[in-house]
Amino acid sequence: MSKIRKLSILVLTLVLLSAFPGVAGAAPEAVVRFVLFYSPSCGHCHLVMTEVFPPLLEQYGEQIEILEIDTTTPEGDALYQETVEKFSPRLRGVPTLVIGDTALVGSIDIPEQLPGLIETYLAQGGMDWPALSDLPVEDAITGGENSGTETAETPTESATEAPTPAPTLAPNDGSLNLLLFTTPTCPNCTVVKEQVLPPLQAQYGDRLKILEVNTYEMEGLALYEAAAARYAPPARGVPTLIIGDRILVGAVEIPEELPGLLETYAAQGGVTLPQLPNIEAFIESEVDPVPTPAPEETRDDATWQEKYMRDPVGSTLSVIVLVGLIAALVSVAQPHRWHSRLTERFVPWGFLAIVLVGLIAASYLTYVETTQTEAVCGPVGDCNAVQQSEFVLIFGFLPMAVFGLLGYVAVVGAFSYGYWGSGKWAELAPLATFAFTVFGVAFSAYLTFLEPFVIGATCAWCLTSAVAMGLLLLLSAGRGWAVIRQLQRPKTRAARKRGMQKSYSKSGKEQRA
Repeated sequence: MSKIRKLSILVLTLVLLSAFPGVAGAAPEAVVRFVLFYSPSCGHCHLVMTEVFPPLLEQYGEQIEILEIDTTTPEGDALYQETVEKFSPRLRGVPTLVIGDTALVGSIDIPEQLPGLIETYLAQGGMDWPALSDLPVEDAITGGENSGTETAETPTESATEAPTPAPTLAPNDGSLNLLLFTTPTCPNCTVVKEQVLPPLQAQYGDRLKILEVNTYEMEGLALYEAAAARYAPPARGVPTLIIGDRILVGAVEIPEELPGLLETYAAQGGVTLPQLPNIEAFIESEVDPVPTPAPEETRDDATWQEKYMRDPVGSTLSVIVLVGLIAALVSVAQPHRWHSRLTERFVPWGFLAIVLVGLIAASYLTYVETTQTEAVCGPVGDCNAVQQSEFVLIFGFLPMAVFGLLGYVAVVGAFSYGYWGSGKWAELAPLATFAFTVFGVAFSAYLTFLEPFVIGATCAWCLTSAVAMGLLLLLSAGRGWAVIRQLQRPKTRAARKRGMQKSYSKSGKEQRA
């Protein structure tokens, strides 16, 4: 009876196991699903899709599903913008991979962090698609037995309408295409075009093709804004250069990174221009690599009246400040009693407060010029046009704002030493302060004249600095003239003494005669 019972239990167990296979074997396999945003012209996207994904698909098989979305399509771009708003990635650009609540950007973060995230989510029981609207999950790639790296390439082929991804990610002729944004009056743009690009052009010859876009033109500015929205550079301004999925800004970053990027893309077979709205119109009109002389000549041929009327409100404000600076210089050409009254009333704390305002303005402009950052200009003027003009550098290398900042440091140093110091040099320091402010006002007047009549743009920060320097001149005139009078007194007494000695000597000779 016991044998029959044992046999019955065994049969019943087998029946139950066959009915519920998950009990007999391992638990159902967890699945991790993630989304990759890419661009067909992106070499780093190509690297992720052809070198990072295939080993993972082979290792995990059906346990991972990958959805590749082309951001150059309207639907793909809309999904990418939704991703940026929802996940706030550290950087913007492609390749961007979203897995769970994590967004990875670039061909370094993705291969470094993706395998570990897959393991973590598999251990937790899997991870579904990111919470994005209208994901075309039917196009997802999985590793299965009859799929693998071949299916990984299928969406790319259909999206780019090419037999393989390679021709869409690198030009057929192996050329290296760069997109360069400049303005005709930008000195750093000139540095890049005349010093950085020619050696590279000589190295790569006809392979290196440069599409230059002038952002002074409305179409060029629109293309620049589209590029800035797509790539989100850490700093805005010109020169800006785009190669593949990298954006480089300024005359420091471009020469440092461009040669290495060109070597990388040359080894990959080339790189196309980024796919931006209406960029085809620029490509069709492009005759030679650097077609900007004509716009520059047009701007140089403009009369001072035309330049003034580009911003009549800002230009009028500049003229008012210019007249005030000239009046300040005239008023201190000779000593007046009101100089001393101003000194007694506003020195030292009023003087130091005005110096602080000037230092803030000069420091901000120094930051803008040295980092090639877009300046915050306010409701009047165009600070960026002034900061990108040919007059922004002194001696061809020293930014004007740095020179101004050093001037304020010299003024506050001389004033502090003269007011709180002691000794012979401290007695002469007010004269040095006076001299520094005279030079500062004269130089500010020159720059203020350039803005409405030569550059055709006004910088509110520059005007703030000029007004501050003019006030400092008025406050330093009283003590400066006092030192000058003090220096003149000993000379007068010595002259009188020498005159008396000559007179005494002459009278003695007459008596002897």
